[in-house]
Amino acid sequence: SSRGKKLENTVTAKGLMFFKPSNDLTNDFNLTLIDLAKTIEKANLTEEEKVILNMAQNGSTLQEIAFEFDLYHMKVSRILRRIAKKIIDVGDKYDLKNKDTDGKIYEAA
Repeated sequence: SSRGKKLENTVTAKGLMFFKPSNDLTNDFNLTLIDLAKTIEKANLTEEEKVILNMAQNGSTLQEIAFEFDLYHMKVSRILRRIAKKIIDVGDKYDLKNKDTDGKIYEAA
């Protein structure tokens, strides 16, 4: 179902957004992270969201981020969900651009 696919995309984006890519171009997982980093750049994150995401990628806990911004940790959790949604929305737009009229996804040339 469409709802199930959206949930799967949300879980994937939320999980992967905590990793930072390296310079290893031979590792498939790292190539995925590089692609995700490009998608994140297009997500129009606010400065606050960029800093929070960077802190999370560098291993800061929700509590540490909350302390840094003088927020409750649940607010930080909501901000991270909002970041994931922005990333997914950008990814969905990109996927739609790569679909032909029959709905199949084709590789970009």
